[in-house]
Amino acid sequence: MISTNNNNVMVEFKASPLEKDLITTDRRELREILERKRREQESA
Repeated sequence: MISTNNNNVMVEFKASPLEKDLITTDRRELREILERKRREQESA
């Protein structure tokens, strides 16, 4: 929520899949990203 001069505006930010991969700190998601990258390298 952004609040200025007694005005409140709801804002929703959506990250692209790449942005989410770059900024996540969730260990489960990081493990999934690592496994996905390994599979991609093996198939290349």
